[in-house]
Amino acid sequence: MEPTHLLQSRNLTLKQRLWLKYYIETGNATEAARQAGYNCQNEENYRYIGYQNYTKLHIPELLEEMGLTKVVLLKVLATGITKPVKYLTKLVTHGKDTQSIEHIEVPDYETRHKYLALALKMQGML
Repeated sequence: MEPTHLLQSRNLTLKQRLWLKYYIETGNATEAARQAGYNCQNEENYRYIGYQNYTKLHIPELLEEMGLTKVVLLKVLATGITKPVKYLTKLVTHGKDTQSIEHIEVPDYETRHKYLALALKMQGML
């Protein structure tokens, strides 16, 4: 099922939808509450709102319905270690007049790390 359909079936308020949007962007429930426009007096209240939304909206279950289970995340992590995802080009000189171009496959660990860190954080594994 598409994430949009999952969210619509939950009848979320506007602030809850905004909170979810910012939670997905930041991976931080407290920061998401702040950015969503909740009017809190202090940091502890933002933390509480973030926690309440995380539990009331059943974020781990939503992620599982979307197919982002712990098993899937662990498979992506294993793939990220071994699978090349970007290519570097290298110009090689063979004597005076001969040159060749080599394409080298290099894993893009930095990008994969960002996505995995967010997904693992959302699953409560990080």
